[in-house]
Amino acid sequence: GITTYALTPDYPEAREYAKDGTDEAMKFNRVFMPVDAYSGKVEIDVYGNKVAFIAFGETEMATVISSPAISDAMRQILKIMRDFYSQNYPQA
Repeated sequence: GITTYALTPDYPEAREYAKDGTDEAMKFNRVFMPVDAYSGKVEIDVYGNKVAFIAFGETEMATVISSPAISDAMRQILKIMRDFYSQNYPQA
């Protein structure tokens, strides 16, 4: 029952999830950005007072930082990016 907010590179698979109802069913609030805007193989999750950095690909590892100051800073950075791309990149 928790809504997920995501910045997602504009891959066809992600567009399909947005179109076919998967995002809605999973309470996934997705904002697309250009594919070349982020090429890191690391997912960044912010929840509560924690930030998780999850590496995929060659190196599979996760680091969780529990800090109100760091989680607030990352949340603000992600919100700035989300607001920018929601207004400056085609979402539909």
